[in-house]
Parts: sequence; structure tokens; C-alpha cells
Amino acid sequence: MGAILLGLFVFSRISGLLMALPLFSTQGVPKYVLVLSAVGLTLVLAPLVPLVEQPSSFGMLIVAIASEVMLGLLMGTVVNVLFGAIALGTEIMAQQAGLGMAAVFNPMIKVTSGALGTLATFLAGMVFLSGGVHLHCLKLVAESFSVLPAGVLYNPLNAGPVVLHAVSESIALGAQLAGPVLGLVWCTNLFVGILVRLAPRMNIYFSVGTVLTSVAALSLFALSLPVLLQTHADKVREAAGWLTGLLQLLAGSSG
Repeated sequence: MGAILLGLFVFSRISGLLMALPLFSTQGVPKYVLVLSAVGLTLVLAPLVPLVEQPSSFGMLIVAIASEVMLGLLMGTVVNVLFGAIALGTEIMAQQAGLGMAAVFNPMIKVTSGALGTLATFLAGMVFLSGGVHLHCLKLVAESFSVLPAGVLYNPLNAGPVVLHAVSESIALGAQLAGPVLGLVWCTNLFVGILVRLAPRMNIYFSVGTVLTSVAALSLFALSLPVLLQTHADKVREAAGWLTGLLQLLAGSSG
């Protein structure tokens, strides 16, 4: 009975992580992929995890399972929040470049975003996988059982500082990624404004300015895309390292 409960706890924590981790939580990924992945990882990790004290009642068992799922969700959310920074940055670029009306559904973040955001998010997902960040997250969830044993209750509110830090870093990273294009768009608008002042009778802003702004922004986006993806990947990898601090905060509140 103890081995079954242990496997259930391990499965719950891993399932929570996969449900929140980038790409794994993407709409369109078959549900059985997540289930089979969680089952396979459970079969590998469960024999290595020490047995814990069994819950005293059925109600405590439900609470313990919910705590395990919540822990996995918290770990995946910290990484996913930073992953969404590239969608935020490219959405800002698209709005400033006049591409805001070209919106499509972005299955990575499950919202409607511009074409630039969807393209950049898909490419960032490929970098996420090729860089092995998902493997690093799975390694951390395996190590988490030594910091916060399976079935041990904790206070999830203690994770607030790490989650808030991830949100603030995501916003800052999105602005940083959009910075070069915003600067170019500002210079382009300034140039068009000067032309409008020099030739007020020629409708330069609508005939030339809009097209010039879009072309300039798209050109800079294409040239800087490798740098944007690398910067984004480095920050997401750094966010995966924050999970250790998250586990330590939760371990301090366990009882």
C-alpha cells in the first residue's frame, strides 16, 4: 500500500509540472502524451524516492495529492512565465510596427497574438527543447523529492516571492526584447514626421510612413531574431534555476 501511495504522489507532482511546462502544455498536444510521460517518469523515479508516512485519513490523502499537483504547477509556472516574455516582447513590436490587426491564435500561450508573436514563440519552443531546458526541469523535480519529500504538506503561499519575481522579470525581459524595434520605429516616425513638415500637402504619413515603419521593423526583427532567441533562452534557463530557491522556501513551511 505504501508503494502505491508513493507512486501516486510522484505521479501527481510530475503531472503538475508537465501541465504547466512550456510546450507540454501547448494546445494541440495529445493528452495521452502528458499521461504517458508522467507514468514513464513515475516508474523511473518512484523506486528512488523514500517512503513517507501514510496519510491518516482519506481527506488527508486528497490534500496531500492536491499539494503534490500544486507543487508541480508552481515549478512549471515559474518557467512558463519567463517563457511568455518573448510573446510579450514581440506583441509590443507588432503593435508598434502596425501589425496589430494581423492576429492569430497562439497555441503556446493559448491566447490570440500577432503573427510575430506566434512565430517567435514557436521558434523559442524549439530552442527550449534543443537547449535541454525541459530536461533540466525534470532533473529538478526529481531532486525535489529530497528537499520536499512526497506527501509532506507545505504552505503554497511561501512560493509567492519567487512567482512575483518571475512575473517582474518576464515583463522586464519582454520590454528588453522589444527595445531595438521600438527604438527603430521611433526613429522612423521621427523621420516621417520631418518629411510631413517639409511637404505638408503630400499625405506622406499614410502613403509612406506606415509602409516604411512596417518594413523597417520587420527587417530589424529578422536580423535580430537569433539574438532575441538566445537572450530569451538564457533567461528561461536561469528561471529554471530559481526552482531550487522555490523548493527551499516551501520546505521551510512544510509540516
